[in-house]
Amino acid sequence: MTRKRNMKMTIFLFFLLASGSVVYAGLEEGKLKPVILVLPFENSTGLLKYEPLEKGLRDLIMADLSQQEGITVVDRDKIKAITKELSLKFSGLIDRKHILRIGQVTGANLVLSGGFLLDQDKLIIDAHIYDIATTQLVTSERAQGEIVNIVAIEEELVGKLLKDIDMKSSAIKNREIDNHPSVTLHYIRGLGYYYVGRFNRAGKEFMEALQLNPDFHDARLFRARSYLGDKEYQHCLIELQKLMRLGETYPKQSEAQELSRECEKLLSEEKN
Repeated sequence: MTRKRNMKMTIFLFFLLASGSVVYAGLEEGKLKPVILVLPFENSTGLLKYEPLEKGLRDLIMADLSQQEGITVVDRDKIKAITKELSLKFSGLIDRKHILRIGQVTGANLVLSGGFLLDQDKLIIDAHIYDIATTQLVTSERAQGEIVNIVAIEEELVGKLLKDIDMKSSAIKNREIDNHPSVTLHYIRGLGYYYVGRFNRAGKEFMEALQLNPDFHDARLFRARSYLGDKEYQHCLIELQKLMRLGETYPKQSEAQELSRECEKLLSEEKN
C-alpha cells in the first residue's frame, strides 16, 4: 500500500514539474521571490509506524520556511481547497488540465519534496527543490542523526536548503506563526521519543499537542500508544475510548479499536 502511494506521489511530481509553463519563470535570474509548495515526505523505511512523519515533517518544514523573510509558502488550506475542488489527492494520478489549475491557484514556483529512511538507529532525511518553470532540480540536501533528535535534524536540513537557494536563514522563533506549527512541533518531538521507547517523555509531548488542539486525534492515538508502552493500560483505554466515540469520522477508527482490544487483554492478564 505504502509503495503504491509513493509511486503515485512520484508520478504526480513528474507531471507537476512538466507543467512548468503555467507558473513562473526566471527564478534563477533573481526576478522572483520563492513561492514554495511543500509535499508530504516519502516514508522509505518500509515500516507503517513511521507514516505519521510523512505529513509531520512537511508541516514542520512549512512552519520553518514561513518564518524566512522573502519566502512565501503555499498554505495547507489552499492545498486542501484545490484538491477538494478537483476531487483529487496529491498522491493520485493527475491529468494536465488539473495541473494547470493547481499552478493557477497555488502560484508556486518551487516544489520541495523528499523522503526519509532509517539506517540502524539513524534517521536520514533527504530533500529536493525543483524549479517548476524549468523542471530543473535546484538543489538536494541530506540531514541525519538519532531519531530522538528529529527536530534538530529537520532544522539542519532547512538551514542547508535556504543556503542553497541563497536565502539568509532567520532564527526559528518557536514556530509561533499560528497554533498549528506549535502543535506539529510537539507531535514530531513526541514521535521521536516514542520511536526510541521513551514513552513517558513522548506522552508529555502528545499531551502538549492536545492542549493546543484537542481535536488533534492522531496525537491522542499516540498518547494512548505511549501509555501502552509504559504499561499504563487503564490510561491507554481512556484515551482510546475518546477516539472510538468519534465513530467513522476518525479515519483510524479500526486501529484504535484493535489497540483497545490489545489493551483490554493486557489489563485483564495483569489483574489475574
